[in-house]
Amino acid sequence: MFDINTIKLLRLGGNVERFHTARLICSQNVAQHSFNAALIAHHIATSFIDNGGHECGVNPDKIAMHMLLHDISEQATGDIPSYAKKNYPKFKELLDEAERDWANENLPLEFSSLYDKDNFNVIENIICKFADQYDCALTCMEELSMGNSVMQEVLDRCISALEATVNRNPLVLSNVALY
Repeated sequence: MFDINTIKLLRLGGNVERFHTARLICSQNVAQHSFNAALIAHHIATSFIDNGGHECGVNPDKIAMHMLLHDISEQATGDIPSYAKKNYPKFKELLDEAERDWANENLPLEFSSLYDKDNFNVIENIICKFADQYDCALTCMEELSMGNSVMQEVLDRCISALEATVNRNPLVLSNVALY
């Protein structure tokens, strides 16, 4: 059944600002990032299938929906920089738990099943992680092209993360050009 409160909740989640620890020329919110990441993930998944991966159970449409929702719980936690999660693993565990709890308590089943990455196979999760990182890198490149040199450090971290993801998963991401 259509529920206006669910729609309001989903729309509210898109308003969270990203990159709050860096000055941006053009701000980005979760809705913009999620849309971009969804397009990237869908394109990679479709390309993966077209290049012989059709037997691996990869579903581009399901992946795109996941990416539209993947940061929705940040309306409860805020957008925590990836380096904070990497440098403080216990903090990341608590944050992941809080975000899962929020999703389980607030999202209807049709959305919570698409939000939860445990409902995706290994290849789908790799594609989603890469798309998330790739959109971050593209945002940094856009900022750098407008003269925002502050984003160089963030871009360097993004590229390192992307390269690590590709190196750990060469069969899945073999046809993806980083730059």
